[in-house]
Order: sequence, then structure tokens, then C-alpha cells
Amino acid sequence: MKIGFVVYQGMNLLEFALLYDPLTRIKTMGFDQGLSWDLVSYTLLGGDDRGLELTPTRMGGHLREYDILVIPGGDTARKLCNDEGFVFWLSSGAQVPVRCASGLGVLMAGMGGLLLGARAAAPQNLHAALERVCKSPEDVPFLSDKHCLTCQGGLSALLLSLHLVQRLQGEKIRDLILQRIAGEYAEKGLLIPGGK
Repeated sequence: MKIGFVVYQGMNLLEFALLYDPLTRIKTMGFDQGLSWDLVSYTLLGGDDRGLELTPTRMGGHLREYDILVIPGGDTARKLCNDEGFVFWLSSGAQVPVRCASGLGVLMAGMGGLLLGARAAAPQNLHAALERVCKSPEDVPFLSDKHCLTCQGGLSALLLSLHLVQRLQGEKIRDLILQRIAGEYAEKGLLIPGGK
């Protein structure tokens, strides 16, 4: 199984970390050595608006080879949604079996055709833009519909990634990964809605 993590300039690194860390722990904690991933970018570098940079492991090319595509949000998402080349590149992932997006990444996924026929979690200020590119935008923290997992961004990115870990590896592995990440907060059931 191969994951493509989309990186770009102006991305939200908190969302990226909350998506990247739990999913890659599936391999680094020894649960599935067959898991691999790339940091994929349309341009040469990814990073935040404060100068922290991420070097992609793959630039350009088609995204259809991935089993899972993950798109974090970021302040430049609206601008990228108006970049025809970027949107065309992103649209090459429209048939990826599992498509995940967080925050303003949901808008990018929608503009790239990755949310067609699916409901999407999004804050109210994105609903008008998303109405034409998904089945319906909903004001909920996290939503899994068909092949699309979306969240409103920020800390809800952790809900998305943990849900995907559970979907791929089961509840026990999800709990072990959460325990490694969050320690006592996980033990007390403070990070999973409804506790354990």
C-alpha cells in the first residue's frame, strides 16, 4: 500500500503532522512493512508560510498510482485552486481508492474532482465553494463518505488519520499508535470521541 502526501508552499504543518505521523507509524511501529509513502508536490518545495520547508520525494507526475492520497490544508489553498496546472495535476488523483483532505485541503480536493458524489466536512465559510464540487458540504469536524475522508482542519486532522489507521489496521493498532502519540491522554479516552 502506498500513500501520497501532497505538500505545497503555504501548507498548514500542524495538519500535515497530524495526518502524516499516525499513518506512517503503521510502518515505523512494525505493523505493516509493506506500507510506503511519498511527499508529492506540483512544485519544487513544500512548506509553511514561515520559512520551514519540506523537500518532496516526488514532483509532478500522475497521482493515480497511490492507494491513499492525503491533502492537508493551508493558507495558499484558495490561490492554488485558481492555478489551472495545479488543479489539473491534483485531478490525476480522482480515481485513487482513498482520498483524504483536511481544512482548506478539502477545497483543493473538491476543485480537483476528488470529492464528486461524496459529502465533505468543511467549515461554513467553504460551503458555497464546495456545493458545486461535492454532494454536500457539512459543518461537522470529520466525515467519512464513500472513498473520501474529510475534516475541518486543525486538530480534527488527528481524527481523520486515526479513523484511517483503524480502517486499515483495526481498532487495536489505532489504540497502540494513539498511545504512542498521546500517552496518558489516550489512556483516559480524551482524544477519541466517546472514549475507548
